Amino acid sequence: MSSEAMPTSITNWFEVYSPNTESAINFYTSVFGWSKEPMPMGPDMTYWMLKSGETTFAGVMDLNHPNLEGVPPHWGLYLHTDDCAATIAKAAELGATVVYGPMDIPDIGTVAGFTDCCGAHFNVHQPSGQRQDISKGAVNWVEHMGPNRECAVKFYTSLFGWGSMDMEMGEPVGTYSMFLAGETPVAGCMTVGGGQMPPNWLIYLHSDDLEATCNKVIVAGGQVMSPPMDIGQFGRIAIAADCCGAVFGLHQPPTM
Repeated sequence: MSSEAMPTSITNWFEVYSPNTESAINFYTSVFGWSKEPMPMGPDMTYWMLKSGETTFAGVMDLNHPNLEGVPPHWGLYLHTDDCAATIAKAAELGATVVYGPMDIPDIGTVAGFTDCCGAHFNVHQPSGQRQDISKGAVNWVEHMGPNRECAVKFYTSLFGWGSMDMEMGEPVGTYSMFLAGETPVAGCMTVGGGQMPPNWLIYLHSDDLEATCNKVIVAGGQVMSPPMDIGQFGRIAIAADCCGAVFGLHQPPTM
């Protein structure tokens, strides 16, 4: 895990999928002090975006759409690609399942979604113009959790050309891999098995005060699933769920 906020080198966007978008927006604006911004998507639909300060970094997707039937509440991410079509072809070659795409979104770019070799869902985004910097203060880290760390590392380094570095963390974590963009750690990867949770990309949201944020989560109708714990030089983390059941991490960077 990086001790700083995550650079913009691999992610272009985040999305929280919720069966009640109004409740989800109220939750996140209350807990984190974010603001909301509407994006009209036609005469009968508005896509709500979340802002941390002046940075628009995430959207809220309504799970009541027929195309999303059966999808559970969760946080998702969009990894950057310079060529969506090539990424789709390469991902399929590496054993991923293409869930949708390529799909063109006017003024936004081209997107696609996949299930990787471990069963975790992810999206990719090829911007239509200049990339937006979403690294200012909302998301500190992203972490791939699945049944086979080695498979995930091979898949993502092959797909995106990232590097990787292993760290021995002891029990119960074991080997923890960091994905690298150049020499910069940009994401983590670990084995999580035994039915603890489905394969996923866990999004760590920034907190200046972990205990205070956990208290706000509970007051806003969420749940603290794993209480604050120290992770040495990388600060402190906790795991929580919002009022509709979407799970996310919390990260308080170390005091510099």
